[in-house]
Amino acid sequence: MLFLGRKTTSVAKAVEQINHIVQFLVEFISKLVPYFIFIVLVRMIWSNTLSIMLTVGKLFCVFIAAIIVMLIGMVVYTSICTHTGISLLVKKGLPTLLIALSTASSAAAFGTNMTACHKSYGIDDKISSFGIPLGMVTFKPATAVCYMAMSLFFAQMYSVDISIAWIIIMLFSASTLAIATPPIPGGSITSYTVLFAQLGIPAEAIAIALACDALFDFISTGVDQFLLPMVLLNQAGKLGMVDRKVLLDKTK
Repeated sequence: MLFLGRKTTSVAKAVEQINHIVQFLVEFISKLVPYFIFIVLVRMIWSNTLSIMLTVGKLFCVFIAAIIVMLIGMVVYTSICTHTGISLLVKKGLPTLLIALSTASSAAAFGTNMTACHKSYGIDDKISSFGIPLGMVTFKPATAVCYMAMSLFFAQMYSVDISIAWIIIMLFSASTLAIATPPIPGGSITSYTVLFAQLGIPAEAIAIALACDALFDFISTGVDQFLLPMVLLNQAGKLGMVDRKVLLDKTK
Protein backbone atom coordinates (compact mmCIF):
# COMPACT_ATOMS: atom_id res chain seq x y z
CA MET A 1 0.00 0.00 0.00
CA LEU A 2 2.91 2.35 0.70
CA PHE A 3 4.44 1.63 -2.69
CA LEU A 4 1.16 1.91 -4.59
CA GLY A 5 0.25 5.21 -2.93
CA ARG A 6 -2.94 6.81 -4.19
CA LYS A 7 -4.01 3.64 -6.00
CA THR A 8 -4.86 2.06 -2.64
CA THR A 9 -6.41 5.09 -0.91
CA SER A 10 -9.79 3.36 -0.53
CA VAL A 11 -8.20 0.24 0.93
CA ALA A 12 -6.17 2.34 3.37
CA LYS A 13 -9.33 4.08 4.59
CA ALA A 14 -11.08 0.72 4.97
CA VAL A 15 -8.19 -0.68 7.03
CA GLU A 16 -8.19 2.42 9.22
CA GLN A 17 -11.94 2.18 9.79
CA ILE A 18 -11.69 -1.53 10.61
CA ASN A 19 -8.98 -0.67 13.13
CA HIS A 20 -11.31 1.84 14.81
CA ILE A 21 -14.05 -0.78 14.98
CA VAL A 22 -11.75 -3.39 16.48
CA GLN A 23 -10.44 -0.93 19.08
CA PHE A 24 -14.00 -0.03 20.06
CA LEU A 25 -14.96 -3.68 20.46
CA VAL A 26 -11.86 -4.52 22.48
CA GLU A 27 -12.39 -1.54 24.79
CA PHE A 28 -16.03 -2.54 25.25
CA ILE A 29 -15.08 -6.13 26.05
CA SER A 30 -12.35 -5.00 28.44
CA LYS A 31 -14.93 -3.14 30.52
CA LEU A 32 -16.82 -6.42 31.01
CA VAL A 33 -13.74 -8.45 31.99
CA PRO A 34 -13.86 -7.60 35.75
CA TYR A 35 -17.49 -8.74 35.94
CA PHE A 36 -16.63 -11.88 34.02
CA ILE A 37 -13.82 -12.73 36.43
CA PHE A 38 -16.06 -12.07 39.43
CA ILE A 39 -18.79 -14.36 38.11
CA VAL A 40 -16.30 -17.13 37.38
CA LEU A 41 -14.77 -16.90 40.86
CA VAL A 42 -18.24 -17.04 42.48
CA ARG A 43 -19.07 -20.07 40.36
CA MET A 44 -15.81 -21.73 41.43
CA ILE A 45 -16.67 -21.14 45.10
CA TRP A 46 -20.14 -22.65 44.68
CA SER A 47 -18.77 -25.66 42.81
CA ASN A 48 -16.02 -26.25 45.41
CA THR A 49 -13.29 -25.83 42.79
CA LEU A 50 -11.70 -22.83 44.45
CA SER A 51 -8.84 -25.13 45.46
CA ILE A 52 -7.58 -24.72 41.91
CA MET A 53 -6.83 -21.09 42.65
CA LEU A 54 -4.78 -22.12 45.68
CA THR A 55 -2.32 -23.88 43.38
CA VAL A 56 -1.67 -20.59 41.60
CA GLY A 57 0.91 -19.83 44.31
CA LYS A 58 3.28 -22.17 42.49
CA LEU A 59 2.73 -20.24 39.26
CA PHE A 60 3.38 -16.93 41.02
CA CYS A 61 6.66 -18.21 42.49
CA VAL A 62 7.86 -19.46 39.10
CA PHE A 63 6.93 -16.17 37.43
CA ILE A 64 8.66 -14.04 40.07
CA ALA A 65 11.78 -16.23 39.93
CA ALA A 66 11.97 -15.90 36.14
CA ILE A 67 11.48 -12.12 36.36
CA ILE A 68 14.20 -11.74 38.98
CA VAL A 69 16.67 -13.75 36.90
CA MET A 70 15.86 -11.65 33.82
CA LEU A 71 16.20 -8.40 35.77
CA ILE A 72 19.54 -9.34 37.30
CA GLY A 73 20.89 -10.61 33.99
CA MET A 74 19.89 -7.47 32.08
CA VAL A 75 21.17 -5.04 34.70
CA VAL A 76 24.50 -6.86 35.05
CA TYR A 77 24.90 -7.05 31.26
CA THR A 78 24.18 -3.32 30.91
CA SER A 79 26.57 -2.53 33.75
CA ILE A 80 29.37 -4.45 32.03
CA CYS A 81 28.69 -2.99 28.58
CA THR A 82 28.47 0.62 29.78
CA HIS A 83 31.05 0.38 32.59
CA THR A 84 28.49 1.75 35.03
CA GLY A 85 27.70 0.66 38.58
CA ILE A 86 24.71 -1.62 39.06
CA SER A 87 23.32 0.46 41.91
CA LEU A 88 23.54 3.62 39.80
CA LEU A 89 21.63 2.03 36.91
CA VAL A 90 18.92 0.80 39.26
CA LYS A 91 18.65 4.20 40.95
CA LYS A 92 18.22 6.01 37.62
CA GLY A 93 15.48 3.62 36.47
CA LEU A 94 13.64 3.36 39.79
CA PRO A 95 11.13 6.23 39.17
CA THR A 96 9.94 4.60 35.96
CA LEU A 97 9.68 1.22 37.65
CA LEU A 98 7.57 2.57 40.50
CA ILE A 99 5.15 4.42 38.20
CA ALA A 100 4.67 1.48 35.84
CA LEU A 101 4.47 -0.95 38.75
CA SER A 102 1.75 1.03 40.50
CA THR A 103 -0.36 1.81 37.42
CA ALA A 104 0.23 -1.20 35.12
CA SER A 105 0.28 1.36 32.32
CA SER A 106 3.16 1.91 29.91
CA ALA A 107 1.52 5.17 28.82
CA ALA A 108 1.69 6.50 32.40
CA ALA A 109 5.42 5.76 32.50
CA PHE A 110 6.12 7.28 29.08
CA GLY A 111 7.01 10.77 30.29
CA THR A 112 9.21 9.48 33.11
CA ASN A 113 10.98 7.10 30.74
CA MET A 114 11.72 9.88 28.25
CA THR A 115 13.06 12.10 31.02
CA ALA A 116 15.20 9.28 32.39
CA CYS A 117 16.70 8.60 28.97
CA HIS A 118 17.59 12.25 28.41
CA LYS A 119 18.57 13.48 31.88
CA SER A 120 19.60 10.32 33.75
CA TYR A 121 21.05 7.88 31.23
CA GLY A 122 22.41 10.51 28.82
CA ILE A 123 20.97 8.79 25.76
CA ASP A 124 20.91 10.90 22.60
CA ASP A 125 17.46 12.25 21.67
CA LYS A 126 17.70 10.60 18.25
CA ILE A 127 17.70 7.20 19.95
CA SER A 128 15.25 7.78 22.80
CA SER A 129 12.63 9.76 20.87
CA PHE A 130 12.28 6.83 18.47
CA GLY A 131 13.12 3.91 20.76
CA ILE A 132 10.81 4.67 23.70
CA PRO A 133 7.53 4.93 21.70
CA LEU A 134 8.48 1.88 19.62
CA GLY A 135 9.61 -0.05 22.68
CA MET A 136 6.34 0.63 24.53
CA VAL A 137 4.64 -1.49 21.86
CA THR A 138 7.23 -4.07 20.87
CA PHE A 139 9.52 -4.55 23.89
CA LYS A 140 7.65 -6.81 26.33
CA PRO A 141 9.98 -9.54 27.62
CA ALA A 142 8.29 -9.77 31.03
CA THR A 143 4.87 -10.11 29.40
CA ALA A 144 6.22 -12.92 27.22
CA VAL A 145 7.63 -14.64 30.32
CA CYS A 146 4.19 -14.32 31.95
CA TYR A 147 2.51 -16.01 28.97
CA MET A 148 5.10 -18.79 28.97
CA ALA A 149 4.66 -19.41 32.69
CA MET A 150 0.88 -19.47 32.29
CA SER A 151 1.12 -21.92 29.40
CA LEU A 152 3.37 -24.36 31.24
CA PHE A 153 1.33 -24.12 34.44
CA PHE A 154 -2.04 -24.82 32.82
CA ALA A 155 -0.59 -27.48 30.53
CA GLN A 156 0.53 -29.33 33.65
CA MET A 157 -2.78 -28.70 35.42
CA TYR A 158 -4.88 -30.08 32.57
CA SER A 159 -2.45 -32.88 31.63
CA VAL A 160 -1.63 -31.52 28.18
CA ASP A 161 1.12 -33.45 26.40
CA ILE A 162 4.27 -31.31 26.20
CA SER A 163 6.64 -32.09 23.37
CA ILE A 164 9.50 -30.26 21.68
CA ALA A 165 7.11 -29.04 18.98
CA TRP A 166 4.69 -27.86 21.67
CA ILE A 167 7.45 -25.88 23.40
CA ILE A 168 8.55 -24.26 20.12
CA ILE A 169 4.97 -23.22 19.36
CA MET A 170 4.59 -21.93 22.92
CA LEU A 171 7.75 -19.82 22.72
CA PHE A 172 6.83 -18.35 19.35
CA SER A 173 3.18 -17.70 20.23
CA ALA A 174 3.94 -16.19 23.64
CA SER A 175 6.58 -13.84 22.21
CA THR A 176 4.35 -12.75 19.33
CA LEU A 177 1.20 -12.32 21.40
CA ALA A 178 3.08 -10.28 24.01
CA ILE A 179 3.62 -7.67 21.30
CA ALA A 180 0.10 -8.02 19.90
CA THR A 181 -1.69 -7.62 23.25
CA PRO A 182 -3.88 -4.47 23.12
CA PRO A 183 -2.47 -1.83 25.53
CA ILE A 184 -5.69 -1.54 27.56
CA PRO A 185 -6.92 -3.14 30.80
CA GLY A 186 -8.22 -6.62 30.03
CA GLY A 187 -6.62 -6.65 26.58
CA SER A 188 -4.81 -9.87 27.43
CA ILE A 189 -8.07 -11.83 27.14
CA THR A 190 -7.56 -11.94 23.37
CA SER A 191 -3.99 -13.19 23.76
CA TYR A 192 -4.87 -15.95 26.22
CA THR A 193 -7.72 -17.11 23.99
CA VAL A 194 -5.40 -17.50 21.00
CA LEU A 195 -2.49 -18.88 23.03
CA PHE A 196 -4.46 -21.59 24.82
CA ALA A 197 -6.26 -22.60 21.62
CA GLN A 198 -2.88 -23.05 19.89
CA LEU A 199 -1.50 -25.15 22.74
CA GLY A 200 -4.56 -27.33 23.34
CA ILE A 201 -5.27 -25.93 26.80
CA PRO A 202 -8.98 -26.02 27.76
CA ALA A 203 -10.85 -22.72 27.44
CA GLU A 204 -11.92 -22.88 31.09
CA ALA A 205 -8.35 -22.00 32.03
CA ILE A 206 -8.82 -18.53 30.54
CA ALA A 207 -10.90 -17.34 33.51
CA ILE A 208 -8.22 -18.38 36.01
CA ALA A 209 -5.51 -16.90 33.79
CA LEU A 210 -7.30 -13.54 33.70
CA ALA A 211 -7.70 -13.55 37.47
CA CYS A 212 -3.94 -14.13 37.82
CA ASP A 213 -3.12 -11.63 35.08
CA ALA A 214 -4.80 -8.86 37.08
CA LEU A 215 -1.81 -9.10 39.43
CA PHE A 216 0.88 -10.20 36.99
CA ASP A 217 0.16 -7.28 34.65
CA PHE A 218 1.46 -4.76 37.19
CA ILE A 219 4.75 -6.64 37.54
CA SER A 220 5.15 -7.28 33.81
CA THR A 221 4.51 -3.66 32.85
CA GLY A 222 6.88 -2.36 35.51
CA VAL A 223 9.72 -4.65 34.48
CA ASP A 224 9.22 -4.02 30.76
CA GLN A 225 9.38 -0.25 31.19
CA PHE A 226 12.32 -0.49 33.60
CA LEU A 227 14.41 -2.54 31.17
CA LEU A 228 13.53 -0.57 28.03
CA PRO A 229 15.94 2.37 28.68
CA MET A 230 18.73 -0.10 29.44
CA VAL A 231 18.28 -1.76 26.05
CA LEU A 232 18.42 1.67 24.41
CA LEU A 233 21.45 2.54 26.53
CA ASN A 234 23.31 -0.53 25.28
CA GLN A 235 22.54 0.29 21.66
CA ALA A 236 23.35 3.99 22.09
CA GLY A 237 26.65 3.06 23.72
CA LYS A 238 27.65 0.98 20.70
CA LEU A 239 26.89 3.96 18.45
CA GLY A 240 28.71 6.45 20.65
CA MET A 241 25.48 8.33 21.38
CA VAL A 242 25.67 8.41 25.19
CA ASP A 243 26.71 11.39 27.29
CA ARG A 244 29.01 9.74 29.83
CA LYS A 245 28.96 12.76 32.16
CA VAL A 246 25.18 12.53 32.48
CA LEU A 247 25.24 8.74 32.82
CA LEU A 248 27.78 8.77 35.63
CA ASP A 249 26.24 11.74 37.43
CA LYS A 250 24.88 10.34 40.70
CA THR A 251 22.64 13.37 41.30
CA LYS A 252 20.45 12.71 38.24
